[in-house]
Amino acid sequence: MPISILQFSPDGKHLVIMEQDGTWEFYDTQGRPSQIPPNIKRAEQLAWVDRGVLCVFTRERILLWGLEHSRVVNIEQWKSGFQAAVRLPQDDVLLLVQKSIAYELRFNGIWRDKHDFGGVSIEQIAPIKGTTFLLCAGTMKRRQSSSHPETECHIIIYNTANKQIY
Repeated sequence: MPISILQFSPDGKHLVIMEQDGTWEFYDTQGRPSQIPPNIKRAEQLAWVDRGVLCVFTRERILLWGLEHSRVVNIEQWKSGFQAAVRLPQDDVLLLVQKSIAYELRFNGIWRDKHDFGGVSIEQIAPIKGTTFLLCAGTMKRRQSSSHPETECHIIIYNTANKQIY
């Protein structure tokens, strides 16, 4: 099965792999498999939010999984459908991207703010260290003619502080 996510933890001690069918595995740096929560076999998206904390998106909920304590915290009962997720470095906020809109979610489960990426459907997102800027990659569909839509690739810089696209 093709791999859709392959990510090291921020501290480099763990690796998470997710296949296209949503099944996922978790390894330490020695290549030893680690146990994942037994009731979460499939995910739609995975994102590291901190050292040893993985955010798991399923169809039914969003979960924070503490690796060292093997503890799952249900932070929101909500259908996800997110294309990308990233932790904002300036505070304890997770940015969840759904097409061209991103939602800020505090780790205590409270929604904080909403961002609009100007019609660009974001597929990958990464914070720029030491700033409030995000580097985003995505696509936008434009119509060349009534029968031939054209997809354009976009790279944007987004400032979370003033909600500006550069």
